[in-house]
Amino acid sequence: MKVLFVCKGNVGRSQMAEAFFNHYTHFHRATSAGTHGEEYSKEVLGDDFGYSVVECMLEKGIDLSGRSPTQLKKEISSVDRIVWMTDPDTIPTYIENSRVTFWNVEDPKHFDENGYRRVRDQIERKVLRLINRIHNNL
Repeated sequence: MKVLFVCKGNVGRSQMAEAFFNHYTHFHRATSAGTHGEEYSKEVLGDDFGYSVVECMLEKGIDLSGRSPTQLKKEISSVDRIVWMTDPDTIPTYIENSRVTFWNVEDPKHFDENGYRRVRDQIERKVLRLINRIHNNL
C-alpha cells in the first residue's frame, strides 16, 4: 500500500508522518506533499528550513535533515490512501474523497519545542494506528 500524507507546507506534519510510517513498516511506503509546498522551499525559507521538525524527530532517532518540501500535484493515482492534515475544505476536486482520511493535527509552525513534541507524538500515535489498521485489513 502507498500512502500520501498532506499538510499545508510539507515542512512539518506530513514529513513527520511520512518518516514515522516508513520507519515503522517495510511492507508499505509513504510519501508526503504540501498544498503550498512550493511556498516553503529552502529557497524561500533559507537555512532555517524545518529546524524544529528536524530537532524533534532526531529525538526519535529519525533524521529529516536535508529534506525539502514537495508541492502536491495532480499525479497521485499511484497512491492508495491520502491522509489530509490541513483544512479539509482545501482538498482539490481531482482527489477522490473515498481515498482520503482526515487527521485533525494542529500546525506546529508557531509552537515552542514542547509544542512540536506534542504534535510529533500525536502524529506518531496516529501513524501506528494506521499501520495496524492496514495490516489487519490485508
